[in-house]
Amino acid sequence: MKNTILILALTAVLVGAYSLPSQAAPATNTYAQKLMEQTAAKHPELNIIGLHVTPPNGKDNIIIASSNPTKIGKKSDPDDLDVMKTRKPTVERRDDKKIFDLGMPLYTKSGQIIGTIVMEVKYSFTNEPSVALKRGQAVSDELRAQIPSKAKLFEPAQ
Repeated sequence: MKNTILILALTAVLVGAYSLPSQAAPATNTYAQKLMEQTAAKHPELNIIGLHVTPPNGKDNIIIASSNPTKIGKKSDPDDLDVMKTRKPTVERRDDKKIFDLGMPLYTKSGQIIGTIVMEVKYSFTNEPSVALKRGQAVSDELRAQIPSKAKLFEPAQ
């Protein structure tokens, strides 16, 4: 009986240890999240917008802020990382969702690359990839003007 209890206790400890996230979940009341909420409200042509950044002391690039808060903390896909590495925007037509899926480099005001902006432009706004990309660039420029540093994104919202 004692062995069974000991085995169950050890199993519970091991399962708990293996289910811990690789890094702490990011806070949701940050400057970055406030930016996403304000940007989404200002741009109804966007279905969703999110920021992919590696948090301070983090090892993985993750979604740190999003107009869909359930996405926060999700690890970035290789496509999202490629946008940051190449510094080239991407546009993908998604007929199933009736959106253009955009990836834009995320820069600070001074031009330092710090991550990727992912956004979905609704077909109801445009059916042309070039127009969607142009809108994505405009939104990216608006955000850049409001980001003095990567560290600012993680500060508590005011």
